[in-house]
Amino acid sequence: MYGVSLSSVKRWCKQYDGTWQSLLPKSRRPHSHPNRHTKERKTN
Repeated sequence: MYGVSLSSVKRWCKQYDGTWQSLLPKSRRPHSHPNRHTKERKTN
């Protein structure tokens, strides 16, 4: 009816806390990465 999947609507309902800010997209960027290069390891 609204052009979105039922799973999207369920996810939005689950994260809604009464404010419209709770429905804004959240970053999915990881906080750490085990294979990330550090400045010490870059010797080139």
